[in-house]
Amino acid sequence: MTSTPKGFPELEPVARWLDSQFTIPGTRWRFGLDPLIGLIPGLGSGVGMLLQLYLVLVVLQRGGSGELLARMTVNVLVDSLFGAIPVLGQLWDFYFKASQRNLRLAREYAYEEKYQGNGLVIWIGLLVLLLGGVALLVFLLGSLMSWFAEVMVELLVGLTA
Repeated sequence: MTSTPKGFPELEPVARWLDSQFTIPGTRWRFGLDPLIGLIPGLGSGVGMLLQLYLVLVVLQRGGSGELLARMTVNVLVDSLFGAIPVLGQLWDFYFKASQRNLRLAREYAYEEKYQGNGLVIWIGLLVLLLGGVALLVFLLGSLMSWFAEVMVELLVGLTA
């Protein structure tokens, strides 16, 4: 069993349970609860994301750097975004293993003194992507509403003619 950074003892069991607790018999393929939780319609991706954010919260409480927190947050968001895609999301969860990636980042931070910066560029990139995503959603919703209004007007005109 590998050792865990002194400042992050809670990370290893959580990461193991989420990403690699079980082995498919006859293979070296490991998986955890994350892809199984993702099977719950409408709830799975959100619950999985909250469980993964626990690791980020532990690092935040222990004084992890802004860059480490940003990198971990990106892993959680990427995993949650792709994990939310029906069927393909579960395959993604078997492959990506965000919690194991975040455990590796925490170890590199603790042992190799990597990711010591404030992560400002990463945080700004996340903010830009978030704002772009919101703008895209607003645009798509507006387009859908406009199309729906046109269809309704055509139906009403057809009924009165």
